[in-house]
Amino acid sequence: MPSPLRPPGASTAAARRAKKREQDRRCQRLARERTKNRISYLEGLVAELRQEGTNQQLQALWKQCDELVAERDAAIQSLATIERSIVSYRQTALRTPSSRGPREFDQNQSAALQSRRPTAEIVPNTEAAVEVEYDPSDSMAAMSPPPVLASEVHQNPPMGQETIIPAPLGACHCSQDTSGAPVNLWRAANEILSEPLQLSFSLMDKENSLEHDAPVRAVVEGWDSLVNTAGGKLPPSWEKLRQIDELLFSRCGNVERLAILRLMNELCRYHQDQSLERQAMLPSWYLARPSQKIAHSYAIDYFSWPGLRERFIFEQHRYCTNRFWRTFSDNLRILWPFEFRDCFSRNVHTGQYSISPAFQERIDDIRSWTMSSDMFNAWPEFLADIPVYNPICLSLPISRSHLKRPVLQNREWLADRPEAEGGHTVPEAEPWLVTTEHYTVAGRTTVDAETPCMPLDTGFEGLGSLDDLLLL
Repeated sequence: MPSPLRPPGASTAAARRAKKREQDRRCQRLARERTKNRISYLEGLVAELRQEGTNQQLQALWKQCDELVAERDAAIQSLATIERSIVSYRQTALRTPSSRGPREFDQNQSAALQSRRPTAEIVPNTEAAVEVEYDPSDSMAAMSPPPVLASEVHQNPPMGQETIIPAPLGACHCSQDTSGAPVNLWRAANEILSEPLQLSFSLMDKENSLEHDAPVRAVVEGWDSLVNTAGGKLPPSWEKLRQIDELLFSRCGNVERLAILRLMNELCRYHQDQSLERQAMLPSWYLARPSQKIAHSYAIDYFSWPGLRERFIFEQHRYCTNRFWRTFSDNLRILWPFEFRDCFSRNVHTGQYSISPAFQERIDDIRSWTMSSDMFNAWPEFLADIPVYNPICLSLPISRSHLKRPVLQNREWLADRPEAEGGHTVPEAEPWLVTTEHYTVAGRTTVDAETPCMPLDTGFEGLGSLDDLLLL
């Protein structure tokens, strides 16, 4: 049956409708794309505005910081001018006769000097290790109050303030009026350590990067090598320590110099950042004692022995001569039974040095900081404060956990030891064992999980290093 005939205009209308629908779909698609692009543009604009706002906030904060620094510097200059006037008046007054004894000082002066400068540690060094029957923790643990936090003691003093606190009441070796006389080491140390530090974030990062490498490199390769490593200029705190090392401890042995630089740097960093994390890095005996709340010369805080710090707070002018420092540096001994090379390790890939855990543990033990007899012959009262060096025997055990890490890691000669491959174990001895974990050298496990070695108190004075001990 033939299909019915459509009106002539029906096909034309259908084509127009189809074309209209196609155009509508295309327009809707374009509108959606425009909307999507507009949204993306607006989102990017918002993100850019937010970033620009953050930069403006940072710029405002930096500007505010610069203004505060300028105000601080102006205040420092004003205080320095006032201080010079006070010092001039005091020096005139000191020339008049006084009925007070040489060890008294004005309480008003003490209160005025309560704002003190930062200080530096003073600890000499030498060679050898020793047994000591001195444990201050036994005698002071029951009666000692909790340590004073650095935040309770250390304040940034105004520039120009007297660094020797309390100042001598008469003529003294550390007096400022010493024209033509040799430099007084005690005054020089306080002036160096009391200089305020102005640290930026970049300097703090530089300090962190040098913290472990710097003390070792300074002793092993010299300060000039450390300057080159630091990019031609040392951070302020290490510049201070360089001056202290060259001024006071150049006569000391390498072991003692390394111990001094390490401990002084730890305390200096703690004074910059008085956080609980930094506090935990310091030995408990190195924290400020209650007597250190009294205004005193800043360098006193860097002495290792709490008793000596307290003695200096009350009687520093008995020991402010250069003779004291010569005797101090000549007689300081760190109890370390190995060679100097066993105090540190070096990363063969980065070239960076680091203190060995065994040596760090040793210098964290107050019994390791000793003095030989000449110091006590000159000042017998120090016998109550400082352990006596005894070169006859070696003792002071090091914990096994720390001796699992140092010096042993890159000893390729371990691979050639027949007992290493078989996991041979030396008969156990007490009380000091050197142990190590599995190490792989040239693809082979070199040492069993725990290889006890000879105890350190059985008479091996002839051995020079940790390597010699392990080869027994």
